Amino acid sequence: MRSLILKITALAVACLLVVSLLFDMVTLRQTTEQTARRTLEDSTHLLLLMRQTYRERVQQAELPLNEQTIRLCPGSTISEMAQRHQAETDNLATFANVSDNPRNPRNRADAYSQTAIEHFKAHPQEKLHFQSIRLPDGQPGYQMSAPLWIEPACLACHGPRGETLPLIQARYAEAGGFDYRNGDLRGVLYTRIENRRAEQSELIWTRLLAITVTGAVLFLTLLTAFERFQLRRLRTLAAAVEDCGEGQFPILPISARHDEVDRVIGKFNEMVEAISQRERLLSEKARHIEHQKLFLDTVLENLHDPVLVIDSNYRIVSHNRALRERCGTRFRNDRDNLCHYVIHGLASPCQEHQRRCPLKEIAAQGEIIRLTHVGTGANDQPILYDVAASPLCDLDGKVTGVIESFHDITALVQNEAELRVSREELAQQAHSDPLTGLPNRRAFEECLAESLQEAERKGNSLGLAFLDLDGFKDINDALGHPVGDELLRHVADTLRHSVRQSDFVGRLAGDEFVVIIRDLEHPQVLERIAEQIIEKRRQPVLLAGQKHIVSTSVGLACYPADARHAEELIKLADIAMYSAKKAGRNRYHFFAPAMDTEVRKRFELGHDLQQAVDEREFFLVYQPQLDADGHSLRGVEALMRWQSPTRGLVPPDEFIPLLEDTGLIRQVGAWLLDESLGQLRRWLDAGMPELVMSINVSASEFNDPELIDRITAALAKHRIPPYLLELEVTERMALLDIEHMVNLLGQLRALGIRSALDDFGTGYSSLSYLTRLPIATLKIDRSFVRTLPHSEKSQGVVHLIAGLGRLMGLEIVAEGVEHAGELEHIRAAGCEIVQGYLFGKPQSAAEVVQLQNSLQQHQNPTGKP
Repeated sequence: MRSLILKITALAVACLLVVSLLFDMVTLRQTTEQTARRTLEDSTHLLLLMRQTYRERVQQAELPLNEQTIRLCPGSTISEMAQRHQAETDNLATFANVSDNPRNPRNRADAYSQTAIEHFKAHPQEKLHFQSIRLPDGQPGYQMSAPLWIEPACLACHGPRGETLPLIQARYAEAGGFDYRNGDLRGVLYTRIENRRAEQSELIWTRLLAITVTGAVLFLTLLTAFERFQLRRLRTLAAAVEDCGEGQFPILPISARHDEVDRVIGKFNEMVEAISQRERLLSEKARHIEHQKLFLDTVLENLHDPVLVIDSNYRIVSHNRALRERCGTRFRNDRDNLCHYVIHGLASPCQEHQRRCPLKEIAAQGEIIRLTHVGTGANDQPILYDVAASPLCDLDGKVTGVIESFHDITALVQNEAELRVSREELAQQAHSDPLTGLPNRRAFEECLAESLQEAERKGNSLGLAFLDLDGFKDINDALGHPVGDELLRHVADTLRHSVRQSDFVGRLAGDEFVVIIRDLEHPQVLERIAEQIIEKRRQPVLLAGQKHIVSTSVGLACYPADARHAEELIKLADIAMYSAKKAGRNRYHFFAPAMDTEVRKRFELGHDLQQAVDEREFFLVYQPQLDADGHSLRGVEALMRWQSPTRGLVPPDEFIPLLEDTGLIRQVGAWLLDESLGQLRRWLDAGMPELVMSINVSASEFNDPELIDRITAALAKHRIPPYLLELEVTERMALLDIEHMVNLLGQLRALGIRSALDDFGTGYSSLSYLTRLPIATLKIDRSFVRTLPHSEKSQGVVHLIAGLGRLMGLEIVAEGVEHAGELEHIRAAGCEIVQGYLFGKPQSAAEVVQLQNSLQQHQNPTGKP
């Protein structure tokens, strides 16, 4: 019974199935079509989402378009996926994007797709189009199509041919796919699936009676399984596609069957992995770009120089801290900052010559430029900027702004200006004497060389005057270097006004000056200039409050008569100058060949004199000083002599001036002091009466700060009473620096040391000076004594000097008494002491002893005490 029931049930079921199948055969097509529609809708939706998501990711990556990246375009990617899918499946399901104006012939729409394209052109509001088709193998199938509309991003590749990217134009020069506009229908994306269910239903109809209830149940079971597994997996795939649209990229599992859905899922997983990898790369690149941006922002912010970026409307779109600090309150954060106002405080863009507009310059030139701007700082002080400006361009190369950096070169320009001035001053100093303002030796040598070349070229003559001040060393030693410098400046002014405008005046060194007389017509012109110089130098000069006469000796030489070369011409003029000095100073000499011999002799004499100092070739002689009756020896004057092993006895007037010129006089003077006092001690120890030892002291020695110490040490060494030492100073030397001389002689007088004024009457003979000098002796110069017998004027002068001396309580010494007639007048004038050849020439120490003995015998002929 149960079996029957089962059979009846199975039969009933089979009958029901048959009836149902008969009914379903009518509705099978509708049911299958509806199922296929849903499947194709999901698949098409999936592909559209994949295409959209992939396109957005590619666009966000901002990849440059080239031969490699062009294959990443959505159209190319979908076509490649479709080809690979079709090659690896049994064509149960296919998809593609096609067009009626394709670039690739494989993507040209067939009749079914063309129908879909025409349908969407007629009904642009519809999103999908479903239709039954015959597949290429003749099998029935279904096709779901979605329209592909042109968007603005598509125009770069599919717009008018001349406006698309150059790479696209070159790649598809012979193909279509151009001249679309925004909103045009480019083609469709379709998904196709075979309609195998229709084939199976026809087989069931022909074999209906052979189908059992098991077949019906199996059919229903298979149908249910299909819906349970396949559709569920497709829905999972669709959900995964939606997740991709939200930025999530899940990996779906693949079943062991590896059917078409598994293959689609596999492709989806590959695409997801590629997108994920691309997303990771883009994320890393974004982080790197952000890091670089932060680094560059930090560098820009901390740059010492102001930097700014402006747009085409002069607005500052970026800047750094230095700009804010330099521009102060002109930079504000609550409004648009314009570069010309912030940098220069101007209401309109720069257009002055000193403020050329960088934006205008770059717009005109299209390249990096450098400008110099005069800006205004935060304290409204002018600032000189070196401006470097670079163009900021868009993708089309159009200048949209400028990047500017401002380097403050104010101090640099000022330093350069000061450096130029310093260089000019150095150049001036290199050719100018800083003391007198005259050209120096270097300038003189250059001028002389040029003047000689010009004279040779024109066939003219040229004169050279070599000048040296007489007694300048005494001025320096007595009055000090500042006074000597004042004298040199005075001489320089005198020389400037003593020559022609075309002539050259320069200072070589010390008190040596030179004058170049160009275009010398005759030697008499040179002679007149020399006379004029000498005459002006004879005028008194006020130095340190006192009037002094400082004469000049001048040497003259001519080109080409005397020499043709500069060095030789200078040498000859120098020789002529020394000849003038030797002849008595205060005069000029033209060079003569015989002078060269004199110069060589002077040079050799100087060399031998140095050797004489080293080898102690000097000795002393003593000239007696007696009372006017000639009966008593009052003292002696120590005089130095030089006995040269090669020259013999050298006259004092030849070597003493040279000692002063070479500076050896101090060393020799110290020896003379020690030697003379030593001799005086020997005389005293031998029983001779006390004698006054007179010693001549040079101006250089009187300016020696150690003079008093040296004198007191010598007196102590030889145990000589100070009153037996008398230091002689000339009238001229005393008047060089009267204050210093009064002070020094006063110190000597306080020590008990006597002072004598020598050569009185040959200088100013100022009574005011004479009354101030603390001297004990006044010596009348031999020039007056020599003319006493036949000159009433000399007699009057001698009487006047002697009377003046007596009134002042001074001893009067007459020098150079050689004849009895002279002695008679000396006695008549009241002179107390005389010295000269009449009573004895300068003699040795032994001869002085003999003289003293002779005088004693004359006073006491019996020899009795």
